[in-house]
Amino acid sequence: MHKYSNNDAVAELGDEPADIRKKTVTVLGLGALGTAVAELLARMGINLRIIDKDRVNPEDLDKLSLFSEAYASKFKAKEAKKLLEGINKDAKIKAFHEELMKNNAYLVESDAVIDCSNDLDTTLLADAARKKTPLIYTRAAGVEGCLLVIDDLKVKNITSFLEKCTPTTGDGAVVNTTISLVAALAVNKALKILTGQRHEKNLLLINGWKFSIDKIPVRKDKKQ
Repeated sequence: MHKYSNNDAVAELGDEPADIRKKTVTVLGLGALGTAVAELLARMGINLRIIDKDRVNPEDLDKLSLFSEAYASKFKAKEAKKLLEGINKDAKIKAFHEELMKNNAYLVESDAVIDCSNDLDTTLLADAARKKTPLIYTRAAGVEGCLLVIDDLKVKNITSFLEKCTPTTGDGAVVNTTISLVAALAVNKALKILTGQRHEKNLLLINGWKFSIDKIPVRKDKKQ
């Protein structure tokens, strides 16, 4: 028995579940969603690139599962790296205390990218730079969240599509249970990608209050 035995025994992870620990996932943004996603991945021994230039906002601590009050106002990427390495020394964590821009967009080239940036410009930049790397778009607001995998084909009119379908409260309000729900589903999507399995192609609109998931069809732009 080893510390991944129970995880590796899950049939849905395939015949070679240990292979996920050879993979690297890029996490864009280390707010509530990003830190929850990063912790789940690190506990499974998956290598990470974490990207964020901001400090821990004390007003967000009710939603930041990785950080305690002692980390208020400290740089997210630097502190998250230490905490994640403390959780699982097997996971190789590379932290980038910077904003994703054109001159460093190559950082998204990994086995999968999970976009937790809550910034559409960052999403579009990552989509343009990702080449063949699958991009998992995530957002959470109030009691709702959404997920979309952008992979083999570009999304037609992606800006207007995401603006229309992404839930928002207008003031940044979100309950922490929504964060946990969306983060778990995002990591499940990543696991399917890392193990080479088929995954949901529609945008998923999740309502944790109503216990509902709606599927919104995505139009693909075949002009590459």
